[in-house]
Amino acid sequence: MQKFIKLFFYFVLFTQGWIILSGLFNLPFWWVIIASYIGFLAYLYPLQVLYFLLIVMPIFGSRPPDTQAHFLYFLAATIIIGLYSNLYKNERLCKRFWTKIIEPNAITLFVALFAVVSLLSLIGLPILGAIKHSITEDPLYIIKQLLPVGETTLFYSISSQIFLFQAMLIGLYIYGITKPSNQLQIFKNILLSLVAGWFLVIVFGYLDFFGIFELSHFRPDDTATRFVSFFPNSTWTAQYLSLMMPLLAVILLYVRKTWYAIVTLVLLLIIGEVGLILAMERGAWITYPPILFIIWVMVYYIFAKTKDPFIELKTFLRKYWLKVFITIPLTVSLSVLIVYGIKHINQQNFAKSIIQATSKAKRITQANDRLKHWPPAFKLYSENPLFGGGGDSFGWQYKVYYYQKDAKWHDDKTNTLSLGQFGTAHNIYLETLVGKGIFGLIFLIALFFSLFYKLIKKELTQPQLEVSIIGLIIFASLLAAFIYGNVQVITYTQPVAIIFWLMVFMAAGLTHSYSFTPAIRIRFAQILRYTILLMLLLLPFHIANISFIKDFVIAKFTQVFPALQQHSSLIISTAIWLSALGVLISFLMHRHVIRQSLSQGFLVDELTDKPQLFHEAPTPRAGGIGIYLTNLLAIFNPIGWKFLLASFPAFFAGLMDDFSSIPPKVRLVFQVISASLAVFLLNAVIDSIGFGIQIPYWLGAVLSIIAITGVINAINIIDGFNGLAGGFSLLAFLSLGYVAFKVDDMALLELIIINIAALIGFLALNFPRGKIFLGDGGAFFLGFALATIALLIYHMHPKEVSQWYPLGLLIYPVFEVLFSIYRKKYLRETSPFLPDRLHFHMLVNKRITRNNPHTSLYILKRVAIFTLFATMFYWYDLAQILIILIFCLLYIRLYKKIVLFYYN
Repeated sequence: MQKFIKLFFYFVLFTQGWIILSGLFNLPFWWVIIASYIGFLAYLYPLQVLYFLLIVMPIFGSRPPDTQAHFLYFLAATIIIGLYSNLYKNERLCKRFWTKIIEPNAITLFVALFAVVSLLSLIGLPILGAIKHSITEDPLYIIKQLLPVGETTLFYSISSQIFLFQAMLIGLYIYGITKPSNQLQIFKNILLSLVAGWFLVIVFGYLDFFGIFELSHFRPDDTATRFVSFFPNSTWTAQYLSLMMPLLAVILLYVRKTWYAIVTLVLLLIIGEVGLILAMERGAWITYPPILFIIWVMVYYIFAKTKDPFIELKTFLRKYWLKVFITIPLTVSLSVLIVYGIKHINQQNFAKSIIQATSKAKRITQANDRLKHWPPAFKLYSENPLFGGGGDSFGWQYKVYYYQKDAKWHDDKTNTLSLGQFGTAHNIYLETLVGKGIFGLIFLIALFFSLFYKLIKKELTQPQLEVSIIGLIIFASLLAAFIYGNVQVITYTQPVAIIFWLMVFMAAGLTHSYSFTPAIRIRFAQILRYTILLMLLLLPFHIANISFIKDFVIAKFTQVFPALQQHSSLIISTAIWLSALGVLISFLMHRHVIRQSLSQGFLVDELTDKPQLFHEAPTPRAGGIGIYLTNLLAIFNPIGWKFLLASFPAFFAGLMDDFSSIPPKVRLVFQVISASLAVFLLNAVIDSIGFGIQIPYWLGAVLSIIAITGVINAINIIDGFNGLAGGFSLLAFLSLGYVAFKVDDMALLELIIINIAALIGFLALNFPRGKIFLGDGGAFFLGFALATIALLIYHMHPKEVSQWYPLGLLIYPVFEVLFSIYRKKYLRETSPFLPDRLHFHMLVNKRITRNNPHTSLYILKRVAIFTLFATMFYWYDLAQILIILIFCLLYIRLYKKIVLFYYN
């Protein structure tokens, strides 16, 4: 645990230290001194300084590139370092913090996954350009430019994620340090601090709006006459007010007399509503009605509680919902009347401001149409669908793909935005989809729905008034973010981002269950681990699809196949996404098989005394199911249906043997049927032994059936340790893929790619821990696939591929079978079908490695050398024969040494 705490603390220091270093180059010295001193105070008085930050942060409410925002980033960074330094040096508090954040909680799970995707998405950025700029022109570029870069620059995609983590860290700190005894008090203090900040925004906003107090020294003048306060743009003011309005209900918890509290709340609501109207933002107008509904629910709920202290929220809603709905239009109407009533005030500045504002309201429908961002957003998303183009990169990607003179889609019909409109996607879901891909969007939406589900569940079962009010406040603020996110990137300005993530972590804390079983903890850990594992499995395909990497691959591809130049991009893209889809299907299918096998008790390899047992817990042996089902992707391949049909008897026999052992002769019959179908359906026939020597078709067919049947059993024999059969098959398929590529056989290459993807998804769960075994079904299918495809490559390209290449490639399992038959029948005089403990891989485990996964690595490292040489000389008969002979001699020599050591 201490190791993880250190790593986390270093992450905090790295991200916030980067901001501080950038601030040294972009901020006045006096602010550096003040912020550093406040950061030191945060170390001494953490919560008090955090409350101070929440009060003053709206003053710095500009967009990221503006200097006004830099002050807040720097101040927040120093405070965060102070907070976490205090936490790190307090062993008891640190232990509580770490214990809580690793406890099972659906909300924090999705936050963690969203943070991981945010980091992974940055891989899609061509950051080498920034590094090159730092090395050749300005060594301090990546430090200096963290703060001032604009939304349409590459570096903003990185800086935006640093700012995201800053906001998250503030919320995470509150979540980690609170406990049941102090949670409500800390939450109330946070809400009250935020309301104090809201009060500053409202007061100075009105003074500025009516020309009484100028805020131009805080921010640039707004060209339109709207309510902006400290924010340079009314859009960001409206976002801030929308998320903050529900927080005003915290007054209900501090004013003891109910009527005084409600009158105060209504007065503040009307003042805030007028500000929202004067901001002239459609997003705020759309967002506010449901928020106002929840606020009035809180008001009437308090009234109901005074009459019946034991009334539950769901009972209250059934009785009072009509009153709540009637009150909402009355409140809004009063605010609108106030706005229009001010027009009659005779002071020129007042009247001029209101007249301009009301005329602006008439033209509100003529504002920038946010739907224009959808077509380019989806087209940009299609470039990097898994993890996006990197961070919040819509602006940069639009500039590169649409706006520049040499842009790829400059003349495309989806080029719908003009300069100044594409800084962001103006929709948090589109921004996430473009920058962080489908994974980012899924986790963001899952986060919202987990928040709403847990808060509603808590409210419907919570009789305590104080907890209910705080829960409704948090719910309303998050609902505002959820709705407003459809027309703006709500986390664009840091004050709003901090509020949002505070509400997220406060919701996580409020709904957190401290009583959970070990099974729940294990379940959450598995979800997190397997989801991250799946993302890491798909990451190479994301990297391969990155534009500058894909362009490089396409250039090399067209050099090898000039005739396919027009279709090269389509071929490469298809290969990448076919592979990614195969890995996804394989991984999810194997996870499902593991879960169902263990829960239902079928296809499980129990602990017995059989010789090939090398595991310590009951393990599913149905890996073949996921591999075969992944191969259904080949149904549209020119030979796909024949391949699937021919392989099915062998796969079915293996699967039946996994269910319940069947006689070896029955298995052999099914294997021969598959081999025969491969010969007569696919024409996988040996017609030569090399050196120009041809053989009759009938003899070639018989030899082919024997060869395919032999390889089917050979793969099954070496399937003794985690990753051995699967790892060897992966090596062999990679070799076959290279040869198919070189001889321009796209149909076989597609089959090979699908099987590589299926094996990657399987090996992720099989190696090294052995969550699932290949089983006879998987081993038989892989053996069939390897033998058949190897024969097809030779048969379809006899002038380019050696007749001995299939044997040179598969010599390890083939010779293992031949040597095993010889050893059992002639040396030990027993049946070749009886299992024993004298296979090569078993002896290696017994006498050398004494470790399951290490045995596989020991063998595969040595076999890979021969696989490499077989691939390099796939066209050369003599080289293949030498590879076969050398392998056999080395195998016998090593086997003899191990056996002698074993018997001595």
